[in-house]
Amino acid sequence: AAASLAVSLKARRLVFFTDVEGLLDAQGNLVERIGPAQARELLQSDVVKGGMRPKLNACLAALEGGVHEIVIAGPKRHESVLANGLGGTILVAA
Repeated sequence: AAASLAVSLKARRLVFFTDVEGLLDAQGNLVERIGPAQARELLQSDVVKGGMRPKLNACLAALEGGVHEIVIAGPKRHESVLANGLGGTILVAA
């Protein structure tokens, strides 16, 4: 719903505040910045699990709909995202 709303409002940025710090790679490290192609590759693997799968799919839908940047941020990064737009995982249009 958030992705659809962001597309409808022609938002430049969408932020997902969640209970995890962001998207993690196969080694469990935070992916700080990623593009759509890399995100699709991760979704095709077994790296992305649980609730991150629908979040990442929503991010891709938002990017395809014209949102330029999406941030996925966990509790430790909420303040940083609100203050300066940084923290967690940032997905950017290619």
